[in-house]
Amino acid sequence: MRQRRTLVLLCCLCAAAGRLSVADKQPQQQEAVLVLTSDDFPREIERLESPALVQFLIPDCKACDAMAGEYRKVARNLKGIAPVAAVDCTDVQSVRTCRAYGAHSFPKLLLYKPGTRVNPYTGGALKDTLEYKGKHSARDMAAAVTDLLNDKQITQLKTQEEHDMFIQQQPKLAKV
Repeated sequence: MRQRRTLVLLCCLCAAAGRLSVADKQPQQQEAVLVLTSDDFPREIERLESPALVQFLIPDCKACDAMAGEYRKVARNLKGIAPVAAVDCTDVQSVRTCRAYGAHSFPKLLLYKPGTRVNPYTGGALKDTLEYKGKHSARDMAAAVTDLLNDKQITQLKTQEEHDMFIQQQPKLAKV
């Protein structure tokens, strides 16, 4: 009888864990920074047409902690323009992505170029990457991402009237 109760309890716990994992498919967000795992990385970064900035980190990295405030500032400023994400390389669900992008020293910042191409081995989406080696200031990191924007992602305003109309339609624009 005791074994049966234990088995029923174990089944209930497994069912609850299964429901949590299905319901928790959306990436977490810390302020404006997306926190990604190997499961949501392809959907959130690799398949997008816009550029992206991703930080591969480990929680006890002092350099990662030192740039955290500037990184959050970049994420707030680029919200709606380009995703800014972080991948915790100590998380079991993220190890595959960290290895795939060669994250062995931390923090590692990768810029993902706009557009995608077909991966010749898997048939999935693939983005070209650049390792960011510039200053760890919000302005410099944001400039590196915005430099990758192409004409499809930029609205050109030629007159003051167009500018005023654009500002009225977009009251919460990022200020970089």
